Amino acid sequence: MNRACLIHELNHLKVQTGSLACMGCQHEDNCGIKGCALIRAAIEQLEVIQGFEEWLQQEIKQATSDKKQAMGDDPDESAQETAGERLP
Repeated sequence: MNRACLIHELNHLKVQTGSLACMGCQHEDNCGIKGCALIRAAIEQLEVIQGFEEWLQQEIKQATSDKKQAMGDDPDESAQETAGERLP
């Protein structure tokens, strides 16, 4: 189960406070109409992690793109051209 699916399913489960899905964790006073306090906290943390992961992937993609631009499109091709220029 991927993170997005887990978040989706936890969102459905959180509203079942007092049912068999309820763990009786003594946080029931904080559940109210918003659903299970523990499940809401888990969802929040998973969403933060997911957001950070998406941001990090974008940063890696951008850094890779910047590096390729700085080196030229194909660093191997550039090296071959340079080597060819040195030959008599």
